[in-house]
Amino acid sequence: EGGKLFALDGQHRLHALRTIINYENTPHLNRPITGPFRKLVANDQLSVIFLQFESVEKARRIFNKVNRYAKPTSNSTNILTSEDDGYAIITRALISDDEPSKFGGSTTPPLTLYYKSTNRKLIEMEKLSLSGKDESLTTLSVIYNSVKKICAATGHPNLEEKEVIVRPADDVLAAAYEDCAIWWSVLMENFGPFRPENLNPEHVIYSRHFEQTKSLAYRPVGQEVLTEGLMLAYEKTKLTPNTLVNRLNMIPMKLGSKPWLGMLAASNGKMISSNKKTAKLLIAYYLIGDRIGAKTLRELENGWRDIHGVSSLPRPIDSN
Repeated sequence: EGGKLFALDGQHRLHALRTIINYENTPHLNRPITGPFRKLVANDQLSVIFLQFESVEKARRIFNKVNRYAKPTSNSTNILTSEDDGYAIITRALISDDEPSKFGGSTTPPLTLYYKSTNRKLIEMEKLSLSGKDESLTTLSVIYNSVKKICAATGHPNLEEKEVIVRPADDVLAAAYEDCAIWWSVLMENFGPFRPENLNPEHVIYSRHFEQTKSLAYRPVGQEVLTEGLMLAYEKTKLTPNTLVNRLNMIPMKLGSKPWLGMLAASNGKMISSNKKTAKLLIAYYLIGDRIGAKTLRELENGWRDIHGVSSLPRPIDSN
């Protein structure tokens, strides 16, 4: 009897169907619409539920309920399945879950999904944090975040799907992958806690306790802080990965003692994520001293004072 149809759910799918059927190019980015089945889409059969309009209130209620309780895909699922997020593509290649050669990468993946000669997980694929009994060294999320930091520090363009929308070109992916693979190769070869002799589940579980000497390196929050501080130091100095990672080995990493107690770890061993920014600056300061710059140094001093109540910072590893 006339009137209009409104999509209460599936708005993006409806928009995609209309675009493919009605246009040769996408309306906003003006990219050509291609693909072997493009001409067949108009003949697709779809299941649709039609509801008679009764009131604006009822329409809003249906829209709200359908979308509020729809279960979104997890962060890990997005990393493992996205074919358009450049950081996700590189992450999968780094952990040997995909072949870097598909987009032109040549360096052997520095990470594996499992501990050597076992079927026990080196990388936790779902959870964002690790408990005291978790045997994994790190999480997929930590590696993904490290890829973003390494790419930014080494001068690559933003590769995040929500920014670029479409898959980055293969040469862009390959160049970014190579830099990420170099940094992770150096970390796995030269960073003490990640060296092969320390990579077994029992050692990782034991070393994660906050009173152990290298516990910072076995907590996901600690790993993110170490990576971010490392890349900040690289941005400021362009020192080689080997040089900076060797200095990283000399940083105090016992969460149960100063400087990390009260900054990244509470007295019960729980992590304090709210101070990650100050911790990152401290890592960079340990590595390169005053070369972090006057503004960054003041920011670090203020954060240190707020946490520890004193103004004097610890000595850097090397201030030259």
